[in-house]
Amino acid sequence: MNQHFQHVSAEVETYHFKTVRIGLSGRYMVESRQEYTCQTVEISTNEMSLIAATKPRIDEEVIVYFRELCRLNGRVVSHETDGFRIGMNLPSMKRKRLEDQLTLFALRRPAESAEKRRHERIVPVRRLALLRLSDGCEHIVKIRDVSMSGVSIESKFAPVMGSEIVVDDKPAVVVRHFDGGLAAEFIEPCAAAEIDGLPRL
Repeated sequence: MNQHFQHVSAEVETYHFKTVRIGLSGRYMVESRQEYTCQTVEISTNEMSLIAATKPRIDEEVIVYFRELCRLNGRVVSHETDGFRIGMNLPSMKRKRLEDQLTLFALRRPAESAEKRRHERIVPVRRLALLRLSDGCEHIVKIRDVSMSGVSIESKFAPVMGSEIVVDDKPAVVVRHFDGGLAAEFIEPCAAAEIDGLPRL
């Protein structure tokens, strides 16, 4: 078995920590060493629900990487509409580290929500943009509105939630579908000066 997928030792303790609902973009690696993009829906020290375009098989071990969290591994326990859920048996030190990180996210969330409200969504003057899907196909779409953190697109093409797209030259992750289009979160937020200049067609 690959050294990346070693089973957790018997020192793991059963422990329950409150679930935190948060959307973190990241990547996960399956046992074949293929990597895919994902986004969290909710996470605790025992389980994690992920939005992903590709679903590993039930009981497959996966390793999940987030910039904001320690590396986490677990086994797929169920498939969900837009992704899957993994169960995690973490060693006590890693579990405590994750608990501390999740506690910070939970405490920070009201401030972050206020910050997001300050990311005013605007309707750009030039609304046409180039949408590039993960398979390389390109389509001309219309921007409904855009902010520093994301974009809402009118399009008949609806990539699955969690998939990576590029809007003009800005990489993003699909986070929501609506009637006639989709919403995506930029992987790297726009600078304020970029917003109105984003759609360039």
